Amino acid sequence: MTKPLSPCSFWSFLCTCGIALLISFPLSGQPLSPEASLNRAFEKGNLMVAISAQSWRPGLCMAAARVQTGKSVSLSLSLSARKSYTFISTAEQESTDVDLYLRDQDGKLIASDSETDGTPVIEFRVPETGNYQLQLHIPASDQGTNFVSLSLLESSGRQIIEEEYRNLTASFFASSEEIISAYPKVRWRSTINQWCLFGFSLDQKEGHTFQQLRLDAARYYFAAAGGPVCQNIDLYLANQKNEIVALDKAPDALPLLEYVSNNSQSCNLRIEVKRSSGPGFILLGLFHQ
Repeated sequence: MTKPLSPCSFWSFLCTCGIALLISFPLSGQPLSPEASLNRAFEKGNLMVAISAQSWRPGLCMAAARVQTGKSVSLSLSLSARKSYTFISTAEQESTDVDLYLRDQDGKLIASDSETDGTPVIEFRVPETGNYQLQLHIPASDQGTNFVSLSLLESSGRQIIEEEYRNLTASFFASSEEIISAYPKVRWRSTINQWCLFGFSLDQKEGHTFQQLRLDAARYYFAAAGGPVCQNIDLYLANQKNEIVALDKAPDALPLLEYVSNNSQSCNLRIEVKRSSGPGFILLGLFHQ
């Protein structure tokens, strides 16, 4: 029987390592974590910021997932007709063919990039303010599964300080090597074609809610970490009856939730910045045991 990881021991180890993030089980011939794809997406997004009038989208601005070749993963986004947007995707390997499609609530295609390359870019204005689905598809790859990442930019957005990003992600992935050696049963949320990592630009009293987050039967951990301007970050998990089933409201910038899902279900996950000295970059990882 797998011994559950106690929140105290889990959190103590994370604090010792300096950041609340983990790594997956290695798969033969497969990338170990979304580190490379996330960094490539940031570099390409930052280059676009430097050469265009675009900047990083406030709120959710990055995401990573493990996707099977021939399959897709989708992200729900609220977009405004008053702004222009640029979305960029990439995988760990440049040879991986990645496509992007943006659809409205009725499934109508609004914008796309399905060229045979590893860095699809779509630049567009939506016809009206509302909710849209951004679909990332991998038609061809040398690997069976791939970590892929997204950068989300818009007009009148925000800057992400590169040094802040580098410092946070360096600690993030360095700590993962220590954690996997101590807790080998804990790994990235390994459900194929589901998001496992998110990046945000959030200021004080700002937040983001993931609706209808699919959880299979497992013990889950949700861990977030913020840059130096973030002083207090909270996490909440609610069931479909909007009942809070797990929360971390401790006055720190390293919130951690533990939740045991006894069957397949959908939940709502919210991250919220209670105290900050300005907009900061935040990472949120989804893991299970």
